[in-house]
Amino acid sequence: PHPTDPTLTWPSPPPPTFDSKVMGNIIRFSDVVANDRGIWLMNATKDTLVLDNDISANSQEGVSIERSSGNRLEHNVVFGSSKTAVLLEGASGNIVVDNDLSENGRGVLIDVTHSGGVGIPSTGNRIEKNIIHESNGPALNISESSGNQLLHNVAHFANGAGILLYRADGNLLLGNDVAANMRGIRLEQSSDNRIEANNTSESESTGISLSDQSLSNVLLANTSSNNDGDGIFVGDETPGSGSWIEGNTTHNNDGFGIYVPKVSHT
Repeated sequence: PHPTDPTLTWPSPPPPTFDSKVMGNIIRFSDVVANDRGIWLMNATKDTLVLDNDISANSQEGVSIERSSGNRLEHNVVFGSSKTAVLLEGASGNIVVDNDLSENGRGVLIDVTHSGGVGIPSTGNRIEKNIIHESNGPALNISESSGNQLLHNVAHFANGAGILLYRADGNLLLGNDVAANMRGIRLEQSSDNRIEANNTSESESTGISLSDQSLSNVLLANTSSNNDGDGIFVGDETPGSGSWIEGNTTHNNDGFGIYVPKVSHT
């Protein structure tokens, strides 16, 4: 609580594991501009709706969801954040839908916790129908987390990958338009993901790259054409069943259309 005497110091913040019992709130139609963070949902905040806000020019994250679940971000504009537009850290079951997340340090980062019990993953989140333009890093990034869905997002002109998965298993990437980024879709040490009906064309390097022990992924019906590198590159052999590559379109790339130099893939 705020100190009753303004000359007193603020109390220490609760530990990250504290359950605030905050739930069922709505934050809407607000201008949240030029702060440290814009909006921060933490300490097990639940069932909160963040709707139709302008969250711009904040020096860290635009919206941060930390150790909180069941929240919904919809129809917000998050512009010009120095770090990530929307950060999910140790957060599960949240929905980020139909937001404009342009000109931020990153678009959406789904990550593990980094303080107060390091390594709690983010699972079961749905990131859908967002517009992400001109990110300074990856537009959509899943790190050390599983069971998330990236659906029908549009991300162009990122100074990095349209979608980057790092040590992220069992995620669904469906129907995303991530053309015209530095890279299209890149997997590093990420297995058992389904990559379907995405557009990774016109990248400044390879459209879809599976490397660094990314095993047993499914690449189905993607379009990866007119890239400065290969259309699709699968770089690791696997001792068991490899990646499944079916029904993809790869035209007019500067490198190979589909390049699979190792064994045990279909």
